[in-house]
Amino acid sequence: MLYFHISESMLEADKLFDEVLARRDRADATRNALGVLQRFKFLFSLPVSIERNIRKGDYDVVINDYARAKNLFSNTDVAVSVSFFILFFKRSLCDSLEI
Repeated sequence: MLYFHISESMLEADKLFDEVLARRDRADATRNALGVLQRFKFLFSLPVSIERNIRKGDYDVVINDYARAKNLFSNTDVAVSVSFFILFFKRSLCDSLEI
């Protein structure tokens, strides 16, 4: 009888402990995802930032941000996909020069 209760208690403890470990693993995964987002925040917000600064006419900020992104991510697998905004930027500059 005592053996049965001890075995039952051990099974219940294992079950509870497994749930705690599963929650810890989910929390670790969430923390890792947030870390990646924070690390690449500049890159994720770059297209919006470039578009906003083009509309405001802050061309020096656009050039600096684009150059910074190219320097930071040129030797990595991360693709800087802001070519649409840079193309728009070049066209708007050319249009402004054509008087």
